[in-house]
Amino acid sequence: MTEKRRYRARVWVLYICILLVAQEAFFRIVCPVPEITNFNRIDYTPLQVAPEALQEGLLSRASYTIGSEPDDVEFVHQLNLYGFRDVECPVDSSTPRVMFVGDSFTEGFMADGADTIPSSFSDAAAASGRDLAVMNMGIGGAGLEQYCKLIRDAVPIFRPEFVVLVLYTNDVPTTVDVDSWFVDRRTSQRFNRWMPRGVDTVMRLLRREGVPLAWHRPPFSFFSPVPAESNPWSAAEVPATVDPEIADAMRRGTFNPHVFNELVWSEGFLRNRMDILPHLTAIEEYVSAYGTRVSLVYLPDRHSISDAYREHALKFSVDSETQSFMTPELQGHGTQLAAIASQLDTPFLDLTPVIMEREERGVRCYHDYDAHMLGETYTFVGQTLYDWWVQSAGRTDIQ
Repeated sequence: MTEKRRYRARVWVLYICILLVAQEAFFRIVCPVPEITNFNRIDYTPLQVAPEALQEGLLSRASYTIGSEPDDVEFVHQLNLYGFRDVECPVDSSTPRVMFVGDSFTEGFMADGADTIPSSFSDAAAASGRDLAVMNMGIGGAGLEQYCKLIRDAVPIFRPEFVVLVLYTNDVPTTVDVDSWFVDRRTSQRFNRWMPRGVDTVMRLLRREGVPLAWHRPPFSFFSPVPAESNPWSAAEVPATVDPEIADAMRRGTFNPHVFNELVWSEGFLRNRMDILPHLTAIEEYVSAYGTRVSLVYLPDRHSISDAYREHALKFSVDSETQSFMTPELQGHGTQLAAIASQLDTPFLDLTPVIMEREERGVRCYHDYDAHMLGETYTFVGQTLYDWWVQSAGRTDIQ
């Protein structure tokens, strides 16, 4: 081979190397992947929640809108690579971790991302000089069964020092056998960092999996409009007792279509007992093997806090037999959970008294129509939780 040909060959080799490096850099920037490839929120999301929007696969870097047209509010939730309303938390880290697990109140429905309970908890920790990684594992629409499965899979991956389990009024036990929630734990699979990112992207596309991007995908609506199967009014007419404007918003997915008869089912949930001793026992025993401790928190239904929301709920709910939920027989959840937590020596906080005190001072804590809290209430709860958490047993060892 002549010197000229050898030179040309070296140039072509250099061009190819530059091209390969450039395309690898491009795919690593544009198509990030989570460290754990088989952990995603979609596996813990109840199927009745917007299944049409979940058909595309993983919720990595997805986003969705959720709002309440009668309250004139709308928010966009941006999800991380694992599908949660949070930043990505590295698997290996020396920073102590606090993992919040719960439903839409933990995720922070009807509030900005900076106002959520975990975010406000993290801000309070930073303000006091504590270095904590606070994880938001809230899933809108989830319940006790999903919490247990999420804890089962997430705790071995991220090894948090603490799990804060936030229960809401409707998180009464299901009929599913509690032992079944902790079997079949998946073995986490780490992404092979030596796998060319372009090859990985093509393989995902061939398997018809979702491909995460460096930016969030355009938002879908959390509540699908009629005629989607997940909207209950696709198969029935909205009762004439519902305010026409609210009924129209339910059909269009701009107001929660599942809250019809809120007063009736709220009373039903409040009358149910929070008999979760077997569930909390199983959770405690499971996470203790990973050096994780559990704290239990109760968030109350707005109608057990104040009668002021009743007039708004009556626009989309038939009246309940009980004219006020501010009665002892409907205020038992906190006491029931306190007794259970005491048996297990689990730190427990009932937020009913502090939120009720704010309402009594004339501070509105919830939206008028939507059942979720206002942004400033989320912030208040996050700060309150942090102050309590620091003072509860064993928390002073976190610096």
